Amino acid sequence: VDGDGALDLLTANYNGNSVSVRLNDGSGSFGGGSNPAVGSNPYSVAVGDVDGDGDLDLLAANNTGSSVSVRLNQN
Repeated sequence: VDGDGALDLLTANYNGNSVSVRLNDGSGSFGGGSNPAVGSNPYSVAVGDVDGDGDLDLLAANNTGSSVSVRLNQN
């Protein structure tokens, strides 16, 4: 998600109402990143270029409210 070519790690935090984003340093180690808030009880995460700017954006499917949270990548 940070555009450096190394695959990063994203996990839905069901009870935490957030998604953990951990950045790959290129050697297979993950660190840094953030925990952006999303809707209630996220259970699935996907990435895609939602706004057409060439950066991968974050989408989280939320169990409560049957909604999808979209967080735009500002890189």
